[in-house]
Amino acid sequence: MDPQLELTGKIGTSQATGELDVGAGTGLRAQILQLEELVEGEIKAAKAKIAELKSDGTEPVNEKIVKEMLDKMQSTIQEAHDRTNTDLQDYYASVRDKNATTQKEITNVKLENAQLQQTLVAVQRRLKMLEVALGD
Repeated sequence: MDPQLELTGKIGTSQATGELDVGAGTGLRAQILQLEELVEGEIKAAKAKIAELKSDGTEPVNEKIVKEMLDKMQSTIQEAHDRTNTDLQDYYASVRDKNATTQKEITNVKLENAQLQQTLVAVQRRLKMLEVALGD
């Protein structure tokens, strides 16, 4: 029996690679839930593999194999966690940039609106002056 850590293929992970599908959910909570599901699935898979090795009467439990499995599981989870953190940082940076751009556009529209209102008032004054001049 070749005890290799196998990814569980839980929801939120890619069946082939075990990577988190970062764009699958919306927002931080969805990505945290995906990461938690990945961790839970990996822990269950490791526990099942350990139980299988312990219950298998033909092979004694090899602590080295168990340690290798746990180390591999830990590194896989750490990589997924690091990827998720990096993706979230990139996402928040892009959201900040979009918010700043939108705020600038709002400010420009407000300034344009104020200028148009001033122009309208000036045109109305001029119109009244012309009406008064023509009415005489």
